[in-house]
Amino acid sequence: MRSVTDDFWPEEVLTKLMRSSLQATDARNGILLLRRAEHLHIEAIACAEFNQVTVNQAIPLSTLAAVTNDCLLLPISLIDKVSRTAVGVVLSDANGGHSYQRDPYIRVRKPRSILCVPLCKQDRLVGVLYLEDPVTQDAFDARDAEAVRVLGKRAVTCLEASGFAECV
Repeated sequence: MRSVTDDFWPEEVLTKLMRSSLQATDARNGILLLRRAEHLHIEAIACAEFNQVTVNQAIPLSTLAAVTNDCLLLPISLIDKVSRTAVGVVLSDANGGHSYQRDPYIRVRKPRSILCVPLCKQDRLVGVLYLEDPVTQDAFDARDAEAVRVLGKRAVTCLEASGFAECV
């Protein structure tokens, strides 16, 4: 099996990061946000059910959040917190008992488990990887967060080597 670091084309690196992250954690869905010009942009979207990864989206998160308060693509409040603090979040039961339960995405979509990990290079936030399981409670743990962090670090190194300098 080839690793995330075997290819240096940005599209292939992003695709492998998303597939590897879904596989390593058994997540059903994932979204990768990368920092470009100090703002997060959605760069890749993955769905395990359809074995599909869409890359090079470059959708500014700020634009997406401004479109509607009921944005149903991501929990904006969670992404914002992880990007500001560079601390990952694991929600065992995303439907209750935490400060994100008022987020429109979580309120409407009701995902069961969420893993949101910052991707950093030398203590600087490069991006955020959001994974979820809409069905299974307690789907993610600290080992999953560490696995995704390691995959993300390798991917950031490859993106840098490929000249995808907007985010690194």
